[in-house]
Amino acid sequence: MEPAGFRASLLGMTALRLAAAAQPARGADETAFRALLQAEYSLRPQAGSGVDWHPASADMAASADLGFTTGPWRRTGAGATRQGEFLTIWIRDAAGAWHVAVDTGMSHAAQIHTDAALSQAEPNPAERGVLPKFFATEDGASHGMAGFASASAEDGLAAGLRTYGRNDGFLLLMEGEAPMELAAANRYFTHRPLSGAWEERASGRSGDATLTYCTGALFDAKHAQRRSGTQIWQYDSKVANWGLRILLLGAAASVAR
Repeated sequence: MEPAGFRASLLGMTALRLAAAAQPARGADETAFRALLQAEYSLRPQAGSGVDWHPASADMAASADLGFTTGPWRRTGAGATRQGEFLTIWIRDAAGAWHVAVDTGMSHAAQIHTDAALSQAEPNPAERGVLPKFFATEDGASHGMAGFASASAEDGLAAGLRTYGRNDGFLLLMEGEAPMELAAANRYFTHRPLSGAWEERASGRSGDATLTYCTGALFDAKHAQRRSGTQIWQYDSKVANWGLRILLLGAAASVAR
């Protein structure tokens, strides 16, 4: 399990301190989604800290054991302001408590947006659907990930997103760029082609296989540059298939030789 490093770094905290705080109260399946949101609100920094964030979108698997939250963050101080988006992946243990599995994010120079904070009482998850019984033995999400990786390596991310990006609720979080929905992300990569081989580092999935994630890196063709990345895939009952819900890509960095 990865430590809760990204937002800990915004606060100048150690990863362990934030991870220890990110354990909301246990709840039954019916209240698990609200418990996830309550955890986010409990993690918000105190006023005057120079750091602020709020969850603007969240969702979880129908089995209520894997979920994610994302939203804007802002840090002010020394006459400068930085902002971006965070992405946190949560897992729920057998005792019913949520824990941080991945905490990551990116920064951008776009005008600070004002996405409304997600209500703790009235969450707005996307249509996720329940996996049909005859899909239970298929590893559709892994097939989708493999297809996306292949298309992105051969024809670029624009081709990968056209085929595998989820129409409902897709979000691209890319270092240095404002968050993009699917159409904007396709236009972006069409005009700024980006391709590369994806190498997975860690992954996890919900018990009902409707939600899965993986972390890793996107390497260019010469394996000379890498971008850290996180993917979240979700089953969509409207098309009876899995689609890429969130793609986060960090800044390009040279690979040490």
